[in-house]
Amino acid sequence: TDKGENLAGMAAEPQGENKKRRHKMNKARKFCMNQYIWYICILPFLLTACDRRELTYYETAEVTLTADWSQSGLEGEDNYGATAVFYPKTGGEPKIVLMGNRNRAIALLPEGHYSAVLFNRSFDDFSAIGFRGINSFNTIEAYARQVENRSTPETIVSSPDKLAVAVIEEFEVTENMLGNNYTPVSSQSKKEISQDCSLHFVPLELTCTVKVKINVDGLNNVRKATCRLSGVPVSVFLATGHSSSERVTQEFPVGNPVFNEDDYPKGSLTGQFNVFG
Repeated sequence: TDKGENLAGMAAEPQGENKKRRHKMNKARKFCMNQYIWYICILPFLLTACDRRELTYYETAEVTLTADWSQSGLEGEDNYGATAVFYPKTGGEPKIVLMGNRNRAIALLPEGHYSAVLFNRSFDDFSAIGFRGINSFNTIEAYARQVENRSTPETIVSSPDKLAVAVIEEFEVTENMLGNNYTPVSSQSKKEISQDCSLHFVPLELTCTVKVKINVDGLNNVRKATCRLSGVPVSVFLATGHSSSERVTQEFPVGNPVFNEDDYPKGSLTGQFNVFG
């Protein structure tokens, strides 16, 4: 009897342990399943929170640039673009925005104070104008590129291209503008940019077209004529519109001979060229 009871006890003991082990495994499976379901439920909220954080964090403001070229004197240049240059008040490298559509563009600007210059075409699109002092708002300057030492003073041998410029001074992009769309700020003024952020430019011509008529006694003897005009400025500052103090001689051709009907061989020659200022 004792042996039988011992054998029965030994057989019953493993069966009890198996039940406990199966019970623990079932509890573990239920726990893992509950955790899995919890993660599945919360995952969309986690993803939504991440996307929202990315969408609402901005380092720049989207600034709309518009330009009215009706006062620029640039008829026939609709196919050319424009260039806007933004100068941080604290210094540093200016931000250049090339406008393929010269009437409207978007600029992305970090928070800060700026002054802006807008002009027709781009730095490289002019045949007879170059630019220098580009890194500073007060020094950016357009100058006659084709100058030769033919005489004293130096001589401009190719008429500068037409140049039209607009300036907006000392506007601010604030923190609450970052990521928003932007109210018009008029050109040539010192105003703080509003939360509805757009800058409106009205470019004015910084070159002048000089038309020449020369009366000639004995026009019948003239085959070709080239003229020179001294005291012409070699450059102009975009921020102020003032021409430089450096003066040179402007060379230009005249032609189209017209004889006086009642006083042959007297007549006239005509021509035109551009100067800064």
